[in-house]
Amino acid sequence: MIAMKKRLLIIALIGILLSTLMIVGYRILFPNKDLTMEEHDTSHLQADTVAADSGTKISSIESMIGSFSSVLDSSEVFFTNGGSSGTSGRFNDFNVTLLRDSVSGKTEISIVIQSRSVFTFNDLRDRHLKGEEFFNTANFPAITFRSDELQQTDSNYIAVGEMKFLGIGNQIKIPFKYLGNSNYPNSVEYHVLEGGFTFNPGDFGMDVGITIDEVSDVNFYLELVPSE
Repeated sequence: MIAMKKRLLIIALIGILLSTLMIVGYRILFPNKDLTMEEHDTSHLQADTVAADSGTKISSIESMIGSFSSVLDSSEVFFTNGGSSGTSGRFNDFNVTLLRDSVSGKTEISIVIQSRSVFTFNDLRDRHLKGEEFFNTANFPAITFRSDELQQTDSNYIAVGEMKFLGIGNQIKIPFKYLGNSNYPNSVEYHVLEGGFTFNPGDFGMDVGITIDEVSDVNFYLELVPSE
């Protein structure tokens, strides 16, 4: 009996040691730089305000009437898994569309992210993340979101809808702020949205616990122009 307990204890210690080595080895093989989103000057943006129920005012999205889509070169979708010691990066190929009806005021937001465009500043790690164990880009090439409703709070807006990731759909909430609008040098008007949300990759079927943390933060800066 005592020998069996010792054997089980040794097996448990070996398991802990192997898990630790896997984590340390992953960090050494795929070093993570201190990555942050780009800084954007928004001081020139203009926006009307709308009053919330509490009396506070926020920049109003009401000036966006019609169909709009994101400008890839000046927009960013940035992610972090596991905090500052985890993995950070961005997606280089995505499209965000916003459709707002002039009569009803109903707003629909749609997001399509090409998962193969994941970029973490490390080619070896990027190839690893595209594999079946993580983003599985061969079978699930896109991460999508479509809003069901748009809520207004005392400080921001919240898009409520379904995110589909790795073939699994879950309802999430995406808080964001409308920062205002301006014009490019070619006189085309653009509107700026900024926000982010937190989710657990395990809720979408990804294996979390060793190299992937349960907490993933997604932040974005979007410039949208009228769709043609």
